[in-house]
Amino acid sequence: MGPDAAELALLWGDDANDNMPMTKKAIRLLTSVAVAVFCALVLTVAVSPDADAVQRPNIILIMTDDQSADTLWSMNRVRAHLLNRGTKLTNARFAFPRCCPSRASILRGQYPHNTGLFANENGSGYFRNRGLDRSTVAVWLDRAGYDTALIGKYLNGHDQKYVPPGWDRWFSQGGGNSRTVNDDGEIREYGSGTHMDSVRKREISDYVRLKASTHRPFFLQASFFAPHAPYDHQSAYEGAFANAPFPRPPAYDEADVSDKPAYVRSKPRVSEAKDLEYARDYRDRLRALQTVDESIAEIVGILQNHNELNDTYIVLWTDNGYHMGEHRLSTGKLTPYETDTNFPMIVRGPGIRQGVEDDRLVLNTDLAPTFLAWANVPQQPWTDGRPMEALLDARTDPATWRRYVLLEGRTPDGNGFGMPDYAGVLSQEGEKYIRYASGEQEYYDLRTDPHELESRPEAAPQALKDALEALRTCAGPGCRTAENGPTP
Repeated sequence: MGPDAAELALLWGDDANDNMPMTKKAIRLLTSVAVAVFCALVLTVAVSPDADAVQRPNIILIMTDDQSADTLWSMNRVRAHLLNRGTKLTNARFAFPRCCPSRASILRGQYPHNTGLFANENGSGYFRNRGLDRSTVAVWLDRAGYDTALIGKYLNGHDQKYVPPGWDRWFSQGGGNSRTVNDDGEIREYGSGTHMDSVRKREISDYVRLKASTHRPFFLQASFFAPHAPYDHQSAYEGAFANAPFPRPPAYDEADVSDKPAYVRSKPRVSEAKDLEYARDYRDRLRALQTVDESIAEIVGILQNHNELNDTYIVLWTDNGYHMGEHRLSTGKLTPYETDTNFPMIVRGPGIRQGVEDDRLVLNTDLAPTFLAWANVPQQPWTDGRPMEALLDARTDPATWRRYVLLEGRTPDGNGFGMPDYAGVLSQEGEKYIRYASGEQEYYDLRTDPHELESRPEAAPQALKDALEALRTCAGPGCRTAENGPTP
């Protein structure tokens, strides 16, 4: 069913009510062929977009910030509402595990070397000045009739007074966990004691409640700050996870780093004091994530109450992974190691396989094309990513999928631990080859060395090196061809 008069009024304002007498008049004057035709034309203009719109699903992207895979277990509502009711993509990758470049890749479906965005510093300014924000998934869906909203973090260094194109609802801070927010053009200041993720949670719920009640399709990017440092959390969770064990995988405080590049070899072993600091921070990160977990339950409940849950895709992901002592590296991201480049993507929605895991390679470049496919909006041919629609749908399965993904890292604004720029490639089989600007190389076979403890660059297959060369400067369809690898 299409929206009723009250719903039209919510969507279009008072103008919607002006159309209703015409509809009744049309019914009364059906005996007149000329008037009936005229009214039918009026109805086509006023109502048909809504009839088409309600057949399109809602799309919600929920993002955390700097989340590591070893924290996901603490989110019980995620398990109940998403993991058990959706698909866990265990081999989901970030082309460059850094906040701003990763979010730009999500918005445009491009590798960082094609957005040109590798820095965090003034990343939003670069995105705007290059005109990149005039063609994003928000713009494409907005033009197709979707109501679009961004609530939370956008891009680093964002001008608080500026609302980018394509967003109908805007509630975003300038950068970091700022308590100064642009609320649809109005600057709001929150007090120093305000837990900002709780504010975002409330705004997200209010938006979903409003849009679900209209039964018109919407796209929401809900971007939380958790569990980014300084690991701010609600006071209600202060005592939670007090006994949660801090994970120390084999790569933690790695004993022998003689096989690693110089920037790793130069790092000292993890001290006892640093170990205690990591453990404390880890538990605070778990506490911070509980607000996100609460929000997911609220979103699902609201959609269910308005009979919209079965018509909504929900994606949970983060912008990059995070390391805390692995390979002796202090807290951070950016590196090509598994801690930073891999975080499982969780998807539920119409037709999505439930309670299963899929280890095929997916990228942050795939989200925008996937959202377009779900919305039945034409693809942008210049994007590097590919729709995951067929991969996720229980009724279909792509005959072929990518074999390789590019991993690339550049830090023109510095990285704080001496890491050189790099370009690398990962295969579906689990072979990873990295080449640094310093000339150093790394190769790992994750099937036998999942923690990347023994680099053997001399063993890197030529096919892997060839794939890297094909991907390093690829663009658009050329990226998808290079990712597929040579035809057997």
